[in-house]
Amino acid sequence: MKLKELECRAEELFAEVDELANRLEPALEEFEAHCKHVVNKALRSSLVKEIDSIGEAVLKKVAEKQRELSMFQALSLYEGKEVWIQAISLEENGKKYFSFDAVSMERETAHQIAIEMEREGKKVSASGRGFSETRYTPVEEFKKRTETLKTLILSGKLDNILRMKAGEVVWEIMGYGGKLLPALNNESK
Repeated sequence: MKLKELECRAEELFAEVDELANRLEPALEEFEAHCKHVVNKALRSSLVKEIDSIGEAVLKKVAEKQRELSMFQALSLYEGKEVWIQAISLEENGKKYFSFDAVSMERETAHQIAIEMEREGKKVSASGRGFSETRYTPVEEFKKRTETLKTLILSGKLDNILRMKAGEVVWEIMGYGGKLLPALNNESK
């Protein structure tokens, strides 16, 4: 083959490849969208299961703490107390750890104490002495928030959090400063 024939053949092949790519592009985009849908659906389901596990564990602690409080209240001890959920975030060597527990708080001052503790935790973390924050949420509010959170996750409205650990996701709905609270509040309206 001569050079001119090779050039013509190369142009023909390039045109064929270009045409084939144009015909395949919609199918590839559809395949990519399908793969993303399948993966996100699995990630959503997995994250919700992990959130359920955290919720179940902390609500078990709540039930124990409520039994303890009712026993003491029957003896006229610890009157005016109620159970709240405490979340602690600790960052050490670039790794984040989250802990959730049930605590008893004075009914009349619980909200103010929760706000102050959250504010104080931010001061400590900003000071460089370590990164530790504490957030508090009333039990019924925690239940409502986790249900709304799971609904948003399963509906695909929070796909931006699918790669977060479940503990961090739950942390972000706790207290008054959680980053996911605006999304939950918008859904509740």
